Amino acid sequence: MPTITPAHVHILVNHIPIIGLPLIALLLLWGLARRQDAVLRAALLGTVLIAAGTWLTDFTGDGAKDDIRHLAWANKEVITAHEDAGDRANILAIIAGVAALGTLVLARGGRPVRRPVATGVLGLLVVSAALAGWAGWQGGKIRHAEFGLTPPPTAADSTAPH
Repeated sequence: MPTITPAHVHILVNHIPIIGLPLIALLLLWGLARRQDAVLRAALLGTVLIAAGTWLTDFTGDGAKDDIRHLAWANKEVITAHEDAGDRANILAIIAGVAALGTLVLARGGRPVRRPVATGVLGLLVVSAALAGWAGWQGGKIRHAEFGLTPPPTAADSTAPH
């Protein structure tokens, strides 16, 4: 049975922000457009959860970097560009999550969700989603031969120590 490495875990969880941020942004936009408080609350809760998932993705990136940086094909500049882009997306997603949580706290007890604040959260989500997409694009360059930055994997690569 193959060993699951930190790089494997990072590849699995990196889809959380890349897919989740734009989906939650769309849900929040729908709630704002339809003026549906329940949809706004669901989207704000989703923002908090996606922010946590984005943090998890960033956290697992450190282990993934440690897992591959010693390998002959590892391009340090590409890894650094990916890490920097991921950090920016992570910070903005966490800010969006904190703002969403604050909005939910202010709306407890049956009070309506404050639309201007929810609109601000939407703006944070949109920018964070764009940054997460960019981080994913940069991360794809680390080991995808189709980007032309790393050679295709060889048999020797699969026997390299992790």
